[in-house]
Amino acid sequence: MARLSCSFMGKVVLFHIDQFWKGLRSFAFSNRTIFEFIFLLIYTFEQMLLILFTSTVTKPEELSLIISLFAVIVLTTFSLHKMVMDSRIRILEEKVTLLHTQTQQVIAEYKDIYERYQVVKESLHKIQTKHLNRNTAHTNKKKEGLL
Repeated sequence: MARLSCSFMGKVVLFHIDQFWKGLRSFAFSNRTIFEFIFLLIYTFEQMLLILFTSTVTKPEELSLIISLFAVIVLTTFSLHKMVMDSRIRILEEKVTLLHTQTQQVIAEYKDIYERYQVVKESLHKIQTKHLNRNTAHTNKKKEGLL
């Protein structure tokens, strides 16, 4: 029973993480400028904290620890930023692929319609030519006095 409950809780947690990630992707896609600004503020805040902490520390060991932690935090922030932007790019690529597919379908339909148009145009031309030939023959017979 405990294992079933744990499995269920795991699925619930993963579901919520999935929903959060989809929301974040959607937000990043729809609001790129705001999203970039938020990350700019985060990077600025991290640098301000570095300045604040390094200005109060006098021991080299503590200074080394603070700088190392800062590097880890900045790299983590950068990685998260990159992941979200890559995800945004994948959304754009999916949209481009869909548009390309739709464009190819429209082109294929256009070619089909154009080919049918050419057939109708040829048929009309044949009918017109036949009708003109008949009228010309009829007119010629009138001129010759055969009718």
